[in-house]
Amino acid sequence: MAFTDVLLDDNGDLPLTGGFASGDRITVQGLRRALSTHLGEFVGDRNQGLPYAEWLRTKPAPVTDISVSLRRVVEQFPGVETITSWTVTHDTDARSVSVSGTARLTSGAELVIDRATPGFRNSLPFNLLLR
Repeated sequence: MAFTDVLLDDNGDLPLTGGFASGDRITVQGLRRALSTHLGEFVGDRNQGLPYAEWLRTKPAPVTDISVSLRRVVEQFPGVETITSWTVTHDTDARSVSVSGTARLTSGAELVIDRATPGFRNSLPFNLLLR
């Protein structure tokens, strides 16, 4: 059974042209939303999301918790078969945490995950690129 979803641009907005997403694009859109949702933000289930606010308040940055939480979201997302590489680094001078990795989708496509988050000030969209 083929699934479709409303097509979103890379910022999560509806494009002027409209349309529907299918295949790997659905996985990318859903994963981007999952990685960008703050804990408690989704009114349908306040337990969904990532604790960005908590991570911001914690000094020094809880790099292990950030890595484990983000990796778990990616690993458990429907359409993701496995993570093939994963790196999280903390730059104390820049007060930033960078996340990068690759994952293989069930279709066999490779997904590149990249995000440098200055101070984790917000949850700007992750860069998710299909290869």
